[in-house]
Amino acid sequence: MKRQFAVIGLGIFGSTVAKTLGQLGETVIAIDEDEAKVNAIKDFVAYAKQANATDPLSLREAGVANCDTAIIATGNSSAIIITLVLAEMGVKKIIAKADDEIHGMALQKVGATKVVFPEQDSGIRLANQLVSSEILEYIEISKEYSVQELAVPRGLIGKTLMQLDFRKKYNVSIIAIKRKDEIIVVPS
Repeated sequence: MKRQFAVIGLGIFGSTVAKTLGQLGETVIAIDEDEAKVNAIKDFVAYAKQANATDPLSLREAGVANCDTAIIATGNSSAIIITLVLAEMGVKKIIAKADDEIHGMALQKVGATKVVFPEQDSGIRLANQLVSSEILEYIEISKEYSVQELAVPRGLIGKTLMQLDFRKKYNVSIIAIKRKDEIIVVPS
């Protein structure tokens, strides 16, 4: 069964989420108060509406109550009200963009099932890439775990994974090897 998504707030983050979901074939309802932002997204989504997203009636009229997932991309104090309204409507999965930790805590208290911090996540990823020229990509899974794509240092070229013994020496698990366009999944 096809899922339905609502994206509320069409700034850079929200419009990127809405466009990408639309390009992936998902049904997307996009909402923003700014008519120009609504017009810019309308060709990429199933339905785009100019509305005050803190108004429950506007959200119901747009069909948001029927969505499986709502993404609140406003990242300001109105996100708290919108989250509360969506939770009261019974939207099962509410993902909200937070400006900081306190904002994130408030969003969770009123019903967000997941809180994201896109600016912080991008900053962490960039800082980790800058620290080491070998880090090509960095995704933090938790404070203790991350997934990293690394360029192979010259000293390791030609050696087998058994010889390098990353798990024992560095407590690192190699999950895949990328050679040109081929990805080889490494068994544990």
